[in-house]
Order: sequence, then structure tokens, then C-alpha cells
Amino acid sequence: MNRLIQYASLRPTPWKNGGGVTTELAMSPPGAGIDDFDWRVSLASIAEDGPFSQFPGVDRTLVMVAGDGVLLDFGDERVVLSPSEPLVEFAGEDAVHATVHGQSTLDFNVLTRRGRYRHRIEPFVVCG
Repeated sequence: MNRLIQYASLRPTPWKNGGGVTTELAMSPPGAGIDDFDWRVSLASIAEDGPFSQFPGVDRTLVMVAGDGVLLDFGDERVVLSPSEPLVEFAGEDAVHATVHGQSTLDFNVLTRRGRYRHRIEPFVVCG
């Protein structure tokens, strides 16, 4: 089943820490909330430095869509999300601190509840 999602009809939700907003594109099952979804797809802006919300038992993938980049500090590892390296995968229970490079970023997010669903995002190049 295909469904057209009118972006203009969606409402951004501020993050708990005020460091950005998330616009939910789709979530399952219907009526699920932020703590009991099976999967969730959203667009989020990272506007300020700060911690990510944790989602225990959830696998996360972020793909940078626009912006200068952001440093993601996992404590024992640091990853720079940038136009040249736009994708990062991590566990939702990981403690992550973001440091924005330049202007805010816009990121495509996929979250799946471990043990119920799995996801994979692969970059591709459009030619023409």
C-alpha cells in the first residue's frame, strides 16, 4: 500500500531538551506513542549542541539531508555526520552528545524496535 504524506500537513514537535525539532513522517502500529512504537520514520533538525534522546531496545539510523555537519560523541567513539559521510547507525540506548558544525542540520531518521523489525538504509547516487 502506498500513501502520499503531505509534508505541509505535518507538525514539528520540539525535542525534550529544546535542541531541535522532529517531524514524524510515519509510525507503527497506529496509535503508538514515542515509547511503544515498532518502527518510526521522521525528519529532525539538530539546531543546538546537546544530548540525544535515548530509545532503549531500538536500532537507529540517521542520514544527514542538509547542513554543515554534526559531531556525534558516543563517549568511546566520535563520528562526524557530514555531506561526505551522511549516514550513521547506532543503538537507541547509546548516550550520544551532538555538537553542531555551523548551521543546523536536517536528518532523516529510521528507528526500529529490536526483535520486532530490522531496517537498512543504503545510499545511492542519482545520475542524469
